Amino acid sequence: MGTNQFPNMNPSPRGQRRMLYVSDPGSIAIMHFPDPVTEVDLRSWVDQLADSGMDTFVQEIFHQGWTTYWQSKHFEYDPREYYGKFDVLFNAGIQPIEVLIDQCHQRDMEFLAGIRVNDNHGHISVAQGFGSGSTFITENPQWQIQESATDVGKKISTVMDFSHREVREHLTSVAFHILDELDVDGIELAFRDKAYFVEGTERTNEPLMTEFVKSVSHAVAEFSGLKERRDLILGVRVYPTLELCHELGLDVGAWITDGLIDYVAPSDTMYMSINEPIE
Repeated sequence: MGTNQFPNMNPSPRGQRRMLYVSDPGSIAIMHFPDPVTEVDLRSWVDQLADSGMDTFVQEIFHQGWTTYWQSKHFEYDPREYYGKFDVLFNAGIQPIEVLIDQCHQRDMEFLAGIRVNDNHGHISVAQGFGSGSTFITENPQWQIQESATDVGKKISTVMDFSHREVREHLTSVAFHILDELDVDGIELAFRDKAYFVEGTERTNEPLMTEFVKSVSHAVAEFSGLKERRDLILGVRVYPTLELCHELGLDVGAWITDGLIDYVAPSDTMYMSINEPIE
């Protein structure tokens, strides 16, 4: 205790982002917002974050194949009751996400749209009576990881197998429509779950996931500079070590080396150990 386990490391701040806040859509909708949600509520929330010194605000707006805080003709909106708190705004022609974006920009805070690449909450939405996700997920079992997994998180989840081109292209289209429809400053891909490929094929399929990340990176680059936008960015939230990422089929080192991403946020599904050797 009290000794430096990594004497050759000299961590120092890099880049301009000191504090990045990620908003869990369900937790915030349930515990933070009143019913119904007003525009004032949304702006007040952004002000709280800005006053706390946040540089970047990531609102997750796509999970389990559903959109949240944002309705699009191209995708299904999360049907659960607590997301109905925004119906008054939607019915008035106001997208809650656009209010959040506008207030972030007024407060000089960067706004990114978060996409969960897979999501382990299928068992929860099933228990709530709404199925394990959008029809893209529920009506395409041939693209799901169907194996009898040893990890309990995989057993109770409905996760998509990214070895299938259709799965990769679908999620790329989500990123494209977000960039096309919303004035975001970029995208964050959240690799917060533990299955993207059939067990035992993860490392073999790493190039396929890199191909997916590259396609999103190209979409971000395509929209940069358009519609009076700034240069947009792509970030990823991944498990805290390169080895753990490799075990999931995520070649994060290649994404960095190839310049596909602008930042990496080492994380975990729920909690991050402050002692992880992330340097």
